[in-house]
Amino acid sequence: MRTVAAVGTCLLAVALLTGCEDPGRLAPLSISRDGDTLLVAVCADISATSVTVSERDPNEDWRDIFVASGQAIFRPGDVLRVPDGYAGLVSSKTSNARFNKASLLAVSLDASEADKSILGSFHGLSTLKAGSWTSPTGVVSPYPCKA
Repeated sequence: MRTVAAVGTCLLAVALLTGCEDPGRLAPLSISRDGDTLLVAVCADISATSVTVSERDPNEDWRDIFVASGQAIFRPGDVLRVPDGYAGLVSSKTSNARFNKASLLAVSLDASEADKSILGSFHGLSTLKAGSWTSPTGVVSPYPCKA
């Protein structure tokens, strides 16, 4: 499962560097923050076997801020709190997001059925505010999964 997350992160990086359409911009996810806690709303039904959240600041390599595996059932609107976790997942790595203006964020939820996996990407984390949710396309809403 870790390999799937690494490949997804690499594909995202290639898309961002080459200017190709970023498939992560269509992901059924939205993000927010609660203080230093990153909130990731899952906007689709998924039975995830692993979750990886990675962050990249300019001129730096990707760094994993949350890596977990197990069996987690997400329903539309369910929220993963990073670094706190989610029921059914056992974390092997956790740290807080930096929320820098130019940061990129990649969220990968791997499912036992490959076509159900989700890879989302987000840009400009410093604009995240408590009480508002941002979609991968940058649309902001007061509600998760409505952006």
